[in-house]
Amino acid sequence: MTIFPLDTFSPEARSLRLLHGFNNLDDLFSDEDFSSATKHNGSNYPSIDIYENDQEFIFKLDVPGFNKQDFKISVVDQELKISGERAKESVENKDKLIHQGRNEINFSKCYSLHKEVISSDCLANYKDGVLEIKLKKLAQSAPKFIDVN
Repeated sequence: MTIFPLDTFSPEARSLRLLHGFNNLDDLFSDEDFSSATKHNGSNYPSIDIYENDQEFIFKLDVPGFNKQDFKISVVDQELKISGERAKESVENKDKLIHQGRNEINFSKCYSLHKEVISSDCLANYKDGVLEIKLKKLAQSAPKFIDVN
């Protein structure tokens, strides 16, 4: 339960309403052509850029410290699902651990695409901490005009 100050028009009250009004900031800045359903475990969450041209969608995620085997990517019914899991590193008994800040990271993102893609012609590349996914769009057939007799 959120308790607002008595002066509901004060800057502090407006800030509190804004903070408590948005549960997912991705929804605030989302493009209306993409709907983003997000969930994550842990505190790290990858940044993502999404591009589109006439032939394809391109997704670029900043995910340093992962291996390419840590990702699972699927395309089903105009929905792209990207997930990653980095396990916590085990410490050998001979080393004394002073501080451990690199924890297990799990994330999962789903994007509804506004155009069909060719699932057999999708590519993913992981290099220098950036995961790039390219989804080829299904070519739209030209409209056929029908003469009325």
